[in-house]
Amino acid sequence: LGRQEAVVIIHGGLGREEIGPYLEHRLARAGVTRPLYSEPAIEALARLSKGLPRRLGLIAHHALAAAAVAKAKIVDALINAEDSLSVLKLSKADLEHIFSPLPADE
Repeated sequence: LGRQEAVVIIHGGLGREEIGPYLEHRLARAGVTRPLYSEPAIEALARLSKGLPRRLGLIAHHALAAAAVAKAKIVDALINAEDSLSVLKLSKADLEHIFSPLPADE
C-alpha cells in the first residue's frame, strides 16, 4: 500500500520511433542510467517484436543476457539465436515461441 502504479494499455504494437524510448524507460525503472541497445539493435528489436511490448521485452531480455555473457557493454546487434541456446539455457521450444510468427489477430 502507499505505492502508486501506472498502467499503460497499448492497442496494437509500438511504432518504430517508440521502441527506443520504451526500452530506455523500462531500463530507467530498473535503475540503469546509460544506453544498453545500439540503434541497429533497436531496429532489429522493432522488426522481430512487431512492436508488441511483451515480445519486445522477451527478445530484448535475451539479447541483453547474450551480450552480458559475451562481456559486451552494449547490445550492438542481436546475438545469433542458435549460439545463445546453451548460454541462456533456452530450449528450442522456448526459442521458437519467442520468434514464432504472430497469429493474424494479434
